[in-house]
Amino acid sequence: MTVSDFFTKYNGKGVDYDGYYGFQCMDLYQQYNKEVINAPRIAVPAAADVWNNYPKDFYTRISNTPTGVPKIGDVVIWNKYAGGGFGHIAIFYAGDVMAFRSFDQNWPIG
Repeated sequence: MTVSDFFTKYNGKGVDYDGYYGFQCMDLYQQYNKEVINAPRIAVPAAADVWNNYPKDFYTRISNTPTGVPKIGDVVIWNKYAGGGFGHIAIFYAGDVMAFRSFDQNWPIG
């Protein structure tokens, strides 16, 4: 499945990948990881933990910089200062060095 196919398939729909806690950002990420990346499930307690616990054969970790702009389909991870201490995770859609849009759920609330 392509990134665009994934966005179309899940736009406006909630994803509860693990069947716990309703529609969380990690659920959408796990579904993306499975359907688009074809990577193994990531077992971490919070979205922020994906930064240090990801399948290295499928992803390349790139730190945030003032001039760096992700590409469509890149996974964006917020640290534990966001999301009530859990962080947040989303899929980059579009943007530039000033702002970006991402495909996510349960953000900023609900």
